[in-house]
Amino acid sequence: WAVVKESVELQETDAVLQWQVWPFQMFLVVAFGLAATRHLLYALWPALRPLPNGGENAPPTEEEIKAYAPVVTTTTTAAADAEPKAALK
Repeated sequence: WAVVKESVELQETDAVLQWQVWPFQMFLVVAFGLAATRHLLYALWPALRPLPNGGENAPPTEEEIKAYAPVVTTTTTAAADAEPKAALK
């Protein structure tokens, strides 16, 4: 807030467009204040938090787990079993 107040008092302008700088600075102060208020309300009343709607933060569904899980086979062959033993000798 102090930076905005100082910009108003000094009548700072943009070097190229000659626009007052303080309205743009004020926008940032207001946006930060609204975001802080929003998250403070979520902390005080967790029931106000929005429910996950399947976005990137939602837990994976069963189909997604199966689709991205590595394929593990349990069948082995005698050659596959002998190969690691031969490497140990």
